[in-house]
Amino acid sequence: MVGAQFAYWRDYDRRQRRAMYLKWHLFMPAVTQRFGYFPGARLGWLEDVPRGVVRDWTRY
Repeated sequence: MVGAQFAYWRDYDRRQRRAMYLKWHLFMPAVTQRFGYFPGARLGWLEDVPRGVVRDWTRY
């Protein structure tokens, strides 16, 4: 089984909300747009993630 959730900003800890919002909703989509996928393994954050998955995760 696989468990997943969307990166909804109000779910973030109040102290980290701004940083997490910027990371998930601005940085991640911008990098994905540039490379055509999110190179998470190279950045040391997650695994490489396909563009469609990033779009789904960051749309809220």
